[in-house]
Amino acid sequence: MSVSPARALAIGFFALAASTLPLSACDGSRSADNPPTRETQPEKPLYEISQHPVWTAPTTGERYCHRYVNGTVTDAGSSDLTLRDAVTGKTKWSYKKATSCPLVTKESVYVGTAAEDEIIALDPLTGKQTASSKADTFGSPEGGAPVETPGKIHALFDGFLHTMDKSLKQNIWQYGEKADMWVDHVAAHGATIVVATQNGKVKALSSEDGKVLWTYATPSNGLIKQTIKIMDGSVYFTSKDGSAYALDLITGKKIWVTELGGGPAWAPHPAGDLLITADEWTVYGLDRKTGKTRWSHWDDHNALLASEDLAVYSDTEADQVTVRNATTGELITTISPLPGANSIAISPTHLFVWTDTGIHAYKVTKRATA
Repeated sequence: MSVSPARALAIGFFALAASTLPLSACDGSRSADNPPTRETQPEKPLYEISQHPVWTAPTTGERYCHRYVNGTVTDAGSSDLTLRDAVTGKTKWSYKKATSCPLVTKESVYVGTAAEDEIIALDPLTGKQTASSKADTFGSPEGGAPVETPGKIHALFDGFLHTMDKSLKQNIWQYGEKADMWVDHVAAHGATIVVATQNGKVKALSSEDGKVLWTYATPSNGLIKQTIKIMDGSVYFTSKDGSAYALDLITGKKIWVTELGGGPAWAPHPAGDLLITADEWTVYGLDRKTGKTRWSHWDDHNALLASEDLAVYSDTEADQVTVRNATTGELITTISPLPGANSIAISPTHLFVWTDTGIHAYKVTKRATA
């Protein structure tokens, strides 16, 4: 069948246009016979990270509990808890006693104290103590922060989970494992508390009475890493067995398990629809729904964190911090030199890096997409 000159010209034009499309319009995750068009590509936010800190604050000794919350940056040492303004770096107050990591709310800052073996509440504006709760069975506080459920505060002391009302006037219930399998970590969402034990079990408890709602045991009984994350009805955690896990918050049933490349898995951090984690040698972006690896990069790292759009990790060997697009894994920038960079925190406008001698705050700017 013959083709008219006009039709032939049109066919040639569209063939030429298709052959000159940029490679970035192709997505290897799609089949070759149905590639996405430029119009279907989601616009990814672009970021600029300052190469020089907008403020620094000196610190002394070993610091821990490095966090950003409610416009403040907190960290603690062997004998103090310090809260700073996240924008200026100015110290708001320091509480001069050894504490657990803090739970910072708009109304109070809750911490456990080692000297008095109690949970206390501090005024978030002044740092002055406003309430305390002490029980003979408390013992020493764990390093992790207390967690909050409606009307209640829950804190770990010597492997037991203690529950108090928010005013700290009433001890409501406590939970402990049998056979000395201490509770190591705790997280909360709504009226549900999720704890991890030393023998590789994850349990959900009712915040009302401490009743066990479900139990999940890792196949290897591997030690659960420090951070448990709860988001969109799922419980995310990682284990010393080298795997990342997702469970249904209501039933405790396994959604997926992903075995990483090697060594113990690092604590997970949700970032949009991904979960950022790592093993000894590689940083991963896992799909939160399926557990499949969306991206990975072999990189040295000693601290890892993520926000909605950014995956950030520090490297003490290279004295630098690496910032990647959490969705794609693409490199945004590296900040160096940062000798002794050991911990990080992220706010919507700043990246905070702790070294052996101080805190360094870098400006984070989200600009229009290209």
